[in-house]
Amino acid sequence: TQVASTSAEFTIAGGPPLPANLAPGAEATFDVRFKPASRGPQNGTISVSSDDADEPVVDVACTGTGVAPEIQVTPASLAFGNQAVDTQSAAQPLRVKNEGNAALQLTQVASSSAQFTIAGGPPLPASLAPGAEAAFDVRFVPASTGPQNASISVSSDDADEPVVMVPCAGEGIPSDPPPGGRG
Repeated sequence: TQVASTSAEFTIAGGPPLPANLAPGAEATFDVRFKPASRGPQNGTISVSSDDADEPVVDVACTGTGVAPEIQVTPASLAFGNQAVDTQSAAQPLRVKNEGNAALQLTQVASSSAQFTIAGGPPLPASLAPGAEAAFDVRFVPASTGPQNASISVSSDDADEPVVMVPCAGEGIPSDPPPGGRG
């Protein structure tokens, strides 16, 4: 008389309109679809109700595992400190790791300012397997004196974090005068 699911992740499709009368020895087929709302193991139950006196309700256990990429970007921010104008800082690593259980599509790593440059890492777009990581080098090349700020944006197919922003900061300081120059 009724086929119902205890979980939104497991839905029922197909089958005859209910309630249905089945002749002795006949059967009805229903499709159960799994659409997980989150990563990891999921459980549910499909309950089939009927007028069978012995078994008025038959429960069918359903299990599945939700798979999805999960991006992790470290560090959360980059601080370069003082750097002479028009000189390049030492590189600081920016790591992108797939903490999920499905491939992560890394589509872009970009700086909002030409004063913070990005090098290294794989050619983009790139696919990171679960547990894999890509490393990029970020450098600071101030064009003027004073505080300089920017953001590195890391774009991927992570459903809950499609863009991760990493703030960058540095201070442009005057370059030393050339030897024998005016002082």
